[in-house]
Amino acid sequence: MSQDSFLCDYSLPQLDIIQNENIELKNLLIEDLEEEKDKIQNETKNIPKNIGVLVKNYLKKNHQKQLQYNSTIKKFIHKGNQRKNYTRKDFKNLLQNAEARKICSQYFCSFQIIDDILKSKKIGNMEIVLKYIKKLFLATFDPEILSTLKYSKN
Repeated sequence: MSQDSFLCDYSLPQLDIIQNENIELKNLLIEDLEEEKDKIQNETKNIPKNIGVLVKNYLKKNHQKQLQYNSTIKKFIHKGNQRKNYTRKDFKNLLQNAEARKICSQYFCSFQIIDDILKSKKIGNMEIVLKYIKKLFLATFDPEILSTLKYSKN
């Protein structure tokens, strides 16, 4: 057997095929990354709404007394009862009230919220939701944290 039989022919057409396959692979990877990004954005878009409903239900169930005289909590509950979606601004307003901030702090660091999330049919990716709950908990100390609800990957 001669050495010539082991030589590869690296002519241009073969390289073109390899390059085209690499380009197609890169395009598929980019599409997958974009789809994943869109999926995460769709999941995170509803987080204030979904967590707002959980907080509303918690307040209604466990803090009837505060509902009667705390106007900030009353407004938060009323918005949810009107079937309107909660936003970051609603949480920011709620957490600027000392009593509501204390109640939310207790709720966000309790097992009750985890149980409520597990029972909820509307909440998808638990990891993302728990990261946002952490951010909401931190906002009970400084509501300005909610100026942006994006959670950094660091």
